[in-house]
Amino acid sequence: MDPEKIIAIENAHDSGQFNKKVPVLKGKGALLYGHDGRAYIDCVGGHGVAIIGYAHPRITKTICDYLHAGRPITCGHFYDESRAELIQRLVDLMPRDSGLSRVFFCNSGTESVEAALKFAMKYKKNVKDKEIIGFKRAFHGRTLGALAITFEPRYRQDFVLIPGVKHASYNDIESVKALLNDNTICVILELVQGEQGVYPADPQFLKDLRELCTRRDVPLIFDEIQTGFGRTGKLFCFEHYGVTPDILCIAKGIAAGIPMGATITTSKIMDAVDTGSHGTTFGGNPFACAVAVENLNIFRDEGLLDNAIKVSAYLFPALEKLRQKYTSIKEIRGKGLMVGIQFKGKVANIVKKMQERGVLVLVAGMTVVRLLPPLVITLEQAKQVVDALDAVLGEMKE
Repeated sequence: MDPEKIIAIENAHDSGQFNKKVPVLKGKGALLYGHDGRAYIDCVGGHGVAIIGYAHPRITKTICDYLHAGRPITCGHFYDESRAELIQRLVDLMPRDSGLSRVFFCNSGTESVEAALKFAMKYKKNVKDKEIIGFKRAFHGRTLGALAITFEPRYRQDFVLIPGVKHASYNDIESVKALLNDNTICVILELVQGEQGVYPADPQFLKDLRELCTRRDVPLIFDEIQTGFGRTGKLFCFEHYGVTPDILCIAKGIAAGIPMGATITTSKIMDAVDTGSHGTTFGGNPFACAVAVENLNIFRDEGLLDNAIKVSAYLFPALEKLRQKYTSIKEIRGKGLMVGIQFKGKVANIVKKMQERGVLVLVAGMTVVRLLPPLVITLEQAKQVVDALDAVLGEMKE
């Protein structure tokens, strides 16, 4: 289809909920290609989904083999080899002393958060006036439950949300202590706050939070939807901190772009959730599970974490040099290949000019440019990203 026709149809009939970029024809590795054949270095990464890049041959083969074998796409009422293998692989990836041994599959990050909240409610079912502690600047999804713990008012203001949600200050344990009481059923946070500016958690704060929740028997939920699967240089971000949650929410990079999410928790919590009190039609379907297993195989075999660490080790110093060169840059934040570039003003024009130079980037709030490239991005491609930003800022300065 002609790209102008694609744009016209979507502009006329799409829901209008997305700020559109270029019409994309195909992808390969860390590159996306427009209909005119132009290559773009992709630092959007499907909002963090394209962890292993595009058109990975092993994923293509897994998908084709599954379909050609005539295997059914069934619901969770049937036992399945792919699902069983994925469950075992995920459980084996959890720290041995964490107790994280029970897995609920779903289709997205927000569904993973919904499941986590419901499991906490079941675990704390004897608490009458249930309260949840989230954090300022947090983003956990757009369904009504996940939205209730998302902080940004513009996402929340027109909807009726679950009551009893309080927002503490991130990296401030005293703020949490001031809100936590006998009605608190869970505490939920991102280990790097992505949507609102790419703010990493402080190590001591996480250790204090873990101790506090353990002492009060309050489930601690880590939302690793964006940070999971190598994004920060380790398979899961909590590995940087040596702190484990009671409930772990994952999605995005779990299945190489196939919609999937999972909520991993302990038997102690899951045993409080009676059969049938939560469910899903598509969650954990064997097709998605087979792709997710191969996705983990690729992590095991192809050195994605090593490459992420190598590219990250270049990016942060290179971007810091730009901060010293341009007074418009306020701060560089993040972990691994989850990078936030804080500017002193709005960044919409920078995003546009980066696209013109062949680099696709995200925002994280109105003043932060966010980079979420696939973990297969090369060092040369990362240098091109930095060079493009340098050129854009130099042009704007002039």
